[in-house]
Amino acid sequence: WLRDYLYIPLGGSRHGTVRTGFALMTTMMLGGLWHGAAWTFLLWGGYQGLLLVVERARGRRALYAAAPPALQVAATFVLVLVGWVIFRASSMAELGRMLRGMVGGYGLGSWPEPELYAWRCYGSLGCGLLVAFTCPQAMALARRFHLLAVVLGAVLFVLALAQLFATGFSPFIYYQF
Repeated sequence: WLRDYLYIPLGGSRHGTVRTGFALMTTMMLGGLWHGAAWTFLLWGGYQGLLLVVERARGRRALYAAAPPALQVAATFVLVLVGWVIFRASSMAELGRMLRGMVGGYGLGSWPEPELYAWRCYGSLGCGLLVAFTCPQAMALARRFHLLAVVLGAVLFVLALAQLFATGFSPFIYYQF
């Protein structure tokens, strides 16, 4: 819908670099506003648009060409994570506090919840990091060790569900829509 009714009528990718950048930014910012009537959603759309403009200008391969695969995964993770923080912040002030905290702006401090130290959190994080950094071709690996992969995947899925349901209720994310 965004592509057909906003991006293409604004010029799409057929009228030069500047017009393409304008079409991408405008489309993504309006897409952000579609998610909710708040400055954070507009900023989120602008952030997504900026990432698309940079990727379009530099080319996906040019951005990551010299970086090792593990660094490519880590950079993508950080860019996506920042986008999620922008999207979920309830106000610009809260967004500022969260981003400041992400870069150590408040010092190391202490964890307010003891369950953050639980083995299951570290175990889940460790498994995720292991797969992300050592198995970029996880599907090819799963085909080689089909039964083992299915059993391991099922166990990890059940553990992830147990962790998810143990954390309690999350409010509907489109609370401002």
